[in-house]
Amino acid sequence: HGESSRAMPDSHDSENLKSLLLSETKQWRALAIRSAACLYRLRGILTYRSEHSTYGQKTKLTPEEVRASREAINIFAPLASRLGMHRLKNELEGTAFKILYRRQYEHVMALSRETRRSSRLPGPVGINSVSGDTALGMTIGEGMKSVLSSVKQELSELLRNDKTFAAYADNVILSARVKEPFSLWKKMLRTGAKRILDVPDSLALRARVEGNKMSSNEDKEVIRARERA
Repeated sequence: HGESSRAMPDSHDSENLKSLLLSETKQWRALAIRSAACLYRLRGILTYRSEHSTYGQKTKLTPEEVRASREAINIFAPLASRLGMHRLKNELEGTAFKILYRRQYEHVMALSRETRRSSRLPGPVGINSVSGDTALGMTIGEGMKSVLSSVKQELSELLRNDKTFAAYADNVILSARVKEPFSLWKKMLRTGAKRILDVPDSLALRARVEGNKMSSNEDKEVIRARERA
């Protein structure tokens, strides 16, 4: 319980501080800089602890290191996400996770490095896009990325060749992701999953469709509303 409390500060306090930052800081650049500065501090902590470990034994975290990591997870990562800076959000969570929960971080990473023993890679999305000799020798993480890449390409071709869809869609933006270590760990705790492939949304594919104009004078707001419908 002592270790788990590291990343569980009073949620009311965290929300209050996030609201204060958002209300007091009018420019999004200032919030982005503060979030990036938090990541810089975390990287410094990792470097220092790596250089000062004794025979591979990690010393106990200082209160300052715990506070910086907790702020990253509970304040600056959500702020970065709200600003649309998802890569920064993932790096903040991942680095803080590595500092606060070193053993759990290494466990999740070890699971992703496991090698498939079967010749097929079933995934949470219910497909077997990687099969035969291709899947053999792949780690779980490599296989998941390969599955996403294959499905993304197949879906892109399918939509591009669909004449009915093309008549209504001006552009389609596909994005794919493998769940980040910190998010995987949280989901595994909630669901009781023992393996990464048991996490339902460990893989995700998103398609953003931009609609065609139905008439030459159609307003952009009408197009956006049709996209959301």
